[in-house]
Amino acid sequence: MFKKHKMEKTRIIIADDHLLFADGLAQIVGAMPEFDIIAQVPNGRVLLQLINTQLPDLILMDINMPIVDGLQAATSIRTYHPNIRVVFISMYKDMKLVEKAKEMGAHAYIMKDTTAPELREILLQIRDGKKVFSCPENDFETQQANEIIDPFLSQFKLTPREVEIIKLIKKGLATKQIAADLDLSTYTIETHRKNINRKLNVQSATELLAFIAQYNKES
Repeated sequence: MFKKHKMEKTRIIIADDHLLFADGLAQIVGAMPEFDIIAQVPNGRVLLQLINTQLPDLILMDINMPIVDGLQAATSIRTYHPNIRVVFISMYKDMKLVEKAKEMGAHAYIMKDTTAPELREILLQIRDGKKVFSCPENDFETQQANEIIDPFLSQFKLTPREVEIIKLIKKGLATKQIAADLDLSTYTIETHRKNINRKLNVQSATELLAFIAQYNKES
């Protein structure tokens, strides 16, 4: 069981490629007396490497990250470190992702617009062994996101973040503009674009747009 002495802080690693969000989250959670942020990492691969030496009690993690995403990391954590609590903190109000998180052994799925007091209460519940999965099932944003994301997720195994980047490419944004719009590094966007091209078997933005146009025509 996951039990900590009253005076001993819960050790947390934050894994999120959205750097400004991760920094803000670290400041908010780090200011809570019960928790200690021991590291921040930009993707699941670095997280899995760090876990063996840092031995956290809890992981606060985004689902969509480059190289190794949150769901893949959660699967490995469940297998090799079953005592570590995994908390997904996401912008996607999508019940399918919530169910997937449960399947991967997560202890919570919460939204990125959760307030600091709500987050503290949730983390305390998780520390005490409870599970928290919050996501409005009938939210308009959920329905809208599903209409856009589901076909690509199911057919081409793209992540929601990759679909988001495709939408920005369709608007004519270049890598630097997409990076600025999503507050990510250009390296992260380039990594996502390479993954998109590989999954859709295209070589350029022009081929990607042609592929999407053909897909929309046929669907």
